[in-house]
Amino acid sequence: IREPYDLTTTGVPPAPALFSFVPGENSFIYDFVLKFHYTEFDSTTGETTFKTVEWNREDQISSQNQISYKFIRAEFWEFLGREISFKTGVMRRIDNLPAGYKPLEFNFLQGSEAMLTYYQLQNSSGSVNIDKPTFTTVQNGLGLFTSRIVHREFKNLHQNTIAAFDTSAFTRNLNFRF
Repeated sequence: IREPYDLTTTGVPPAPALFSFVPGENSFIYDFVLKFHYTEFDSTTGETTFKTVEWNREDQISSQNQISYKFIRAEFWEFLGREISFKTGVMRRIDNLPAGYKPLEFNFLQGSEAMLTYYQLQNSSGSVNIDKPTFTTVQNGLGLFTSRIVHREFKNLHQNTIAAFDTSAFTRNLNFRF
């Protein structure tokens, strides 16, 4: 993922943006979460608050050597407009985030076969009269002892993306200042 990351749609065909990674040898379940970080300054209280909205991407594309997640760039603006509500007297910024943070955080997650089995059992469809089966990896007890990998990358926004906050129908009224 190159930085700064450009999420604008100007001059870009509606082809999806792809985020890909090579899965680990013992990975069986995958997830991708895009987090957007910003701060809110409330002019009535004088308080600045660190905020994050999470976008869990479920549109996985699997190939033999790679796991990819896709979305149409315009969906990013719709997501922000849906998750961040308009508030009178609130100014939002991305240039005063806590140390170590950048506006975009890409989280690639991988889990073991035991985690996949647990997830499948917990999310299996069944009628209300059927109890979900108990799954445990612990001897003489109940529980799940397993592992997962979380890889995070923090990225800045491209100038085109920053400019698009004012032009997108979904974000232009959210009072982002740069």
